[in-house]
Amino acid sequence: MTPSLLFFGDGIAAVAVILAVLAMARWEQHSFWHYGLPLNRDSIKRLAQGLFLGLAMVSALMGLIAAAHGFSIQTQAPAGWDAARYGLFYALGFMMLAFFEEFSFRGYLQETLASEAGFWPAAVVLSILFAAIHLDNPGETAFGVMMAACFSLLAAFSLRRTGGIWLAIGMHLAWDWGLTYLYSVPDSGISAVGHLMKSSLHGSRWITGGPAGPEGSVFAFVVLAITAVAIHLLFPAKQKSL
Repeated sequence: MTPSLLFFGDGIAAVAVILAVLAMARWEQHSFWHYGLPLNRDSIKRLAQGLFLGLAMVSALMGLIAAAHGFSIQTQAPAGWDAARYGLFYALGFMMLAFFEEFSFRGYLQETLASEAGFWPAAVVLSILFAAIHLDNPGETAFGVMMAACFSLLAAFSLRRTGGIWLAIGMHLAWDWGLTYLYSVPDSGISAVGHLMKSSLHGSRWITGGPAGPEGSVFAFVVLAITAVAIHLLFPAKQKSL
C-alpha cells in the first residue's frame, strides 16, 4: 500500500458512490443527506469524537498486544518532513476509504434495506457482506474477517445511537491510520510503504493476529466490546414519546 494508491483508488470509489447515491436520492425523492449524513451542528463534533475513539481503540489494542509480549518498536522509520508527509497523505487516503465504506454500507444500503427489513436485520446482513469484501485481502484470516463483521456491527450501533455515520467514519479512519501508519503493522493483511515506525509482531498468532495483523488478534474483540459499552454510555438511546 502507498498513500497515492490509497487516496486515488478509494477517492475514485468515494466519488462513484456519491454519484450513485445522488441518482438514487433523486429517484427515491430523498435528500442526499438522508442516507446517514445529517448536516447539523453536531456533525463535526461526531466526526472528532469518532477520531478520538478510533485512536483510543487502536492504541488499546496495540497496548494489550505489547503487554502480552507480541508487539515491539525498534525505531522510527521516516523522519522530519517525510514522516509528516506520509502521515498526512495516509490520513487523507483513509478518509476516502472510511467515507466510501461507511457511506456505502452504513449509509445508503443500511437506510434502504432497513426500510424494508428493519434496522438490525439489515445491519447483520450488511456486516456479513462487509466482512466478505475482506476475504480477498492478502494474509487475511478467519479471525480478521470475523473482526470486520463485528466492527461493522459496532459502526451500525453508533449509527443507531447518534443518527448518522459521522462517528463511524471517524472511528474507521483513525483505526486504519493508527494500525497502518502510527503503529506500522499490517492492516487486514496489508502492509504499507512509508509507515512511521519500524515495528514487529511476534509470538502466538491469537495474540498478534498472524498475517492479518492485529485485527486478527483476540484482543481486537475485547477492544470492540469495550467500545460498544463506551458508545452505549456516551450516547444514550433516545426515549420514545408516549
